[in-house]
Amino acid sequence: MAAAPNGVTSGVPFPESLNPGVVAEYVSDGIVVLDAEWQIVYLNSQAQKTAAHFLSLLATEGAGQISTNWFSSLIGRSVLEIFPEGVDSAFFRSCQRVMQTDETAKFEEPCRGRQSWFEGTICKHSGGIAIFFRNITERKSAQESERRLRRELKAIASCNQILISAEDEQTLLNDICRIICDQAGYRMAWVGYAQNDDIKSVLPVAWAGFEAGYLNHAQISWADNERGHGPTGSAIRTEEKTHCADFTSDPKVSPWREAALRRGYLASLVLPLKSEEGRTFGALSIYASETNPFSPDEVRILEQLAADLAFGITVLRARAARKRADESLELEKEAAQLLLVQARDSAEQARAAAIEANAAKSTFLANMSHEIRTPLAAVLGFAELIASTDLNKGEQEKYLAAINRNGRLLSSIINDLMDLSKVETGMLEINLQPVAIRDVLNDLEVLLNPQALKKGIALHIRAESDVPSAIRTDPVRLQQILLNIGGNAIKFTQKGSVIVSLKRLIPLKDRRSGIAIQITDTGTGLSQIDAAKLFLPFSQADSSFKREFGGPGLGLALARRLAELLGGNVMLTESTPGVGSTFTITLNNCILDQSPNLGTRTIEWAKTSAIAPTPSAASSVALKSSLNGTKVLLVEDSPDIQVLISRYLKMSGAEVEIADNGQKALELTKKNQYDLILMDIQMPVMDGFEAVHALRRQGFDRPIVALTAHALVEERQRCLESGFTEHLGKPIRRETLVETLVDTLNDSRAKFSS
Repeated sequence: MAAAPNGVTSGVPFPESLNPGVVAEYVSDGIVVLDAEWQIVYLNSQAQKTAAHFLSLLATEGAGQISTNWFSSLIGRSVLEIFPEGVDSAFFRSCQRVMQTDETAKFEEPCRGRQSWFEGTICKHSGGIAIFFRNITERKSAQESERRLRRELKAIASCNQILISAEDEQTLLNDICRIICDQAGYRMAWVGYAQNDDIKSVLPVAWAGFEAGYLNHAQISWADNERGHGPTGSAIRTEEKTHCADFTSDPKVSPWREAALRRGYLASLVLPLKSEEGRTFGALSIYASETNPFSPDEVRILEQLAADLAFGITVLRARAARKRADESLELEKEAAQLLLVQARDSAEQARAAAIEANAAKSTFLANMSHEIRTPLAAVLGFAELIASTDLNKGEQEKYLAAINRNGRLLSSIINDLMDLSKVETGMLEINLQPVAIRDVLNDLEVLLNPQALKKGIALHIRAESDVPSAIRTDPVRLQQILLNIGGNAIKFTQKGSVIVSLKRLIPLKDRRSGIAIQITDTGTGLSQIDAAKLFLPFSQADSSFKREFGGPGLGLALARRLAELLGGNVMLTESTPGVGSTFTITLNNCILDQSPNLGTRTIEWAKTSAIAPTPSAASSVALKSSLNGTKVLLVEDSPDIQVLISRYLKMSGAEVEIADNGQKALELTKKNQYDLILMDIQMPVMDGFEAVHALRRQGFDRPIVALTAHALVEERQRCLESGFTEHLGKPIRRETLVETLVDTLNDSRAKFSS
């Protein structure tokens, strides 16, 4: 055994085998050595000074029974005998682990009640263990104080933000109480205002945290009596803060002690709220869930918060008073100007009506300009080709067919437009007469079957057995409705079938018997958004410039108006995108008395391969002109316009490639070089506006000329602002087209040469 180091009790040999480095580290701290039998074999003087608390790490009843006079009896005794309950402690388990292994363990443990904290090292020693420890209670206390102070400062920062941005008094109070509890960690916070009633009550106006009905039953007062001598009442009455460190013993809280302790309130700090004149009008009360929780620094911070809160309340009240005064003044002004406002309103309504009418007129003109000019461009263009060139028989037939097709489309548009106009103005005449259902079905078969055959889809027309053989209606208008709905069904169906089904309607109180005609297709279907605008004039399921199918969007609006005039309706009863749609046409009160039933009738056509001639480009004609050698990309989705414009360009010596949408144009420009792009606006997949933006972004700096049936001044301006070099409207003469392209190319070449 070596001599004991400084600080170790003399007369007790110091174990020689202890690690000198560890001894040097802890020589000024407590040292306890236990042998393999858990007997205490060594205590230094520092250990004796602090062991009263340290050994309580193993005790279950606290350290009060341990005294310094007791240490002489500890040497040679087992800790298992002294503290039998200690074997369940975390500290003992650490000692046991070191005893059984060669490892070293560090610990940081509170004694019971957390009144003292110790840290140290447990290491192996001659089959037993040596424990080196120091008291860190002061450090722990400082750390806890620092943590609480940081928490308070964070809460104060949040409260300051609330004070700056607060709009009304109640929201301010609620937010301040919430932050005090959520961020500062207190059990409950509330704000009470002093009342000048008979009992001088304190009215709770805001609170947060665990309140659980406490304030409803507290009956807090600021009078000079027992219920007014509590923390809140005293703070308001004396205009000074009150601090109750321990609710279990403080006599000021005796009327509320039981209710407070039941809710976990163990201490409180109450701060008076004072006006700018120094008058106390309320208090901010803060309850904690531990005793002695408020350090002097925390109290100072919370006092500043209370002062800021009182100032914020004063400012908000002044602002509210100014607002009330301003509102009162405004009401007086409004009363004085009422007649003038009424007159202005009348004038504004008239102006708005005029603007709305003008906007409706502009929308109408824009839609009709586009829908009429597109087929008109094909008619006039092909007519010019036929008149000015030598064509073979096949070309003549193809161009004449295009003229005929677009002429019929123009006629249909004009007829629908005129009918819709008559319906809207109440000038359309309805001629009701007996009509045979068989005639209606036969006519529908004759008119729809060619369209179905051309697309290679099946057409089925069926009537249930109880459908009457005749009805009273207008045959012309009924056929117009059926052709419109049925034609649309075929138009939007690429494969599958279209089914027309007739059935009898059940009589209701407000109507006699009628019929319902359902037209079901396996076409594109509609989304809910598209369905909502389906029956609006000039509207289609997809009304953007990406419409894959043409048409002015008048048909369904007209069909519904006509059905209403016939005493019925047209409805979209079912539709699923990608699956198909079902439209129902109802005709009420149309069945003739004594009319026999039709009996089952089914007319079906099997699927037929589509017979759809594809127009081919006209043969190139080499002409010497200023477009010789010019490579032009024509972007146009109409096959007829493709043929027409490409023919115009090739006759002038240009080399033409065709893309039927903006996306394909982008792909072609990545592979090929073009001197000029001639582009339609309204196309499927990618419209002209999207395409020109994409082309300019990818660096295409050659001329891009818009060729569109949108010919209004606003449309031209939009094209130029979107990146087009020039704008041309359909229909267009060959000379105008070529001259414009030549001028555009010359301007472009001059720009690049300079």
